[in-house]
Amino acid sequence: MQFFTYNYLEITMNFKNQIQKIHNILVKKNQDKELFLKLKESKNDTESFIAVYDLYVDHIFRFIYFKLNSNKEEAEDLTSAVFLKSWNYIQQNGLTDVKTLRALIYKIARTSIVDYYRKNAQ
Repeated sequence: MQFFTYNYLEITMNFKNQIQKIHNILVKKNQDKELFLKLKESKNDTESFIAVYDLYVDHIFRFIYFKLNSNKEEAEDLTSAVFLKSWNYIQQNGLTDVKTLRALIYKIARTSIVDYYRKNAQ
C-alpha cells in the first residue's frame, strides 16, 4: 500500500487561490450590474462608462488580439473602436434592450472583427 503525503501549506494555498478567483468573478459581476444600472439611469454618465472600460478593456483586447492572429496594433485600434461604438450605442439607444454590458461589448467586438475581415479581404 502506498501512502501519499500532502503538503498542507500547498493545499491551503491552492484552496485560497480558488476562493480568490471565485471572489474576483463575483465582484466583477456585481460591478457589471451596478454600472449597468447607473448607465441605464443616465446614459451620459461618463464616469460609469470609464469604469466599464477599465473593467473590460483587457478582456476585449485579448479577445480581439487572438482573433486577429496576434496583430497587436490592429487589435489596439479595434479595441478602442469597440468601446467608442459601445458608447455611441448607449447614447443612441440606451440600455433598454440590453441584458448585460458584457454581452453588449462582446457583441460589438465580434461584429467589429467580422467587419475587419470583410474590409481586409477585398
